[in-house]
Order: sequence, then structure tokens, then C-alpha cells
Amino acid sequence: NPGLDIQQLTVAGLEFSGYYLTPSGLAFGAAIGPAALASGDYDYRIVPVSVGMRWQFTRSDSAAMYLGAAAEKYFVGGDLIDDGSAGVAVTFGMEFSQPRGMGWGFEFGGHTASVKVKATAFGAEKTAKPGQFRIGAFFLF
Repeated sequence: NPGLDIQQLTVAGLEFSGYYLTPSGLAFGAAIGPAALASGDYDYRIVPVSVGMRWQFTRSDSAAMYLGAAAEKYFVGGDLIDDGSAGVAVTFGMEFSQPRGMGWGFEFGGHTASVKVKATAFGAEKTAKPGQFRIGAFFLF
């Protein structure tokens, strides 16, 4: 496909998530995003939705480190994007809290969900993993 030759897709966006933290350090929740949206010669949207859990393996009054796992699905549409698959995500992160419950943190993750890029007269169908590796910073409130 001469009009679309993307080897890497970098997305800077927002993810909205909510987690319920138990006294034992397990957290259960869901997230949506960050979405990849394009408009122009080719229009498409890729929106990840996930459900998962985290385990805080170290905690103090002001910081916590965690490991997480989630089931994730890409909801897709538009030109050249055919289907989004389900996959798993594995994350590692650190949260820094303030006494009143507000805070911030960062997270690194690997994701296996993928999308199918449609075949055209110029190229065969391909599978892409737009969120294969993610680095994020976040705010807690």
C-alpha cells in the first residue's frame, strides 16, 4: 500500500481508569484509552478497553509499587482497519500519594492486543500492535 506505510504508531493521549483498592493491596478496575484517532487521507479509530487487577507488592504512607494484569480489547473502525483483537496487558508501576489522597505515578506495560489492516490492491492484509509497549504518567484523585 503506497499510501500507508507506518512502521510505528506513537500515541500520546488520555486514559481514563477507575480501580477499587482492597486493604490487602489488590485493586480491581477498568480503563478506556488512550485512543488512536486519525483524520485525513485515511480515517481510523483504535480505542482500547480493558478490565484487570493490580497488586501493590510494596506500600508505604507515600508510595506503592504494583504489578498488574488485564484483559484488553481494541474497538476499531474507519478506512483500512478491519478488526481489533483481544489480548492481555502486563504492567509495572509506581504511585506517589499525598496525605489528602491526591497523587501521581508512572507505569510501563506490554500489550498483546492487535488490529488487522485491510488488504488493498497495493498490499496484503497485515496485523499491527499499536500499543505493544506503553509508558505513561498519571494523576490520582
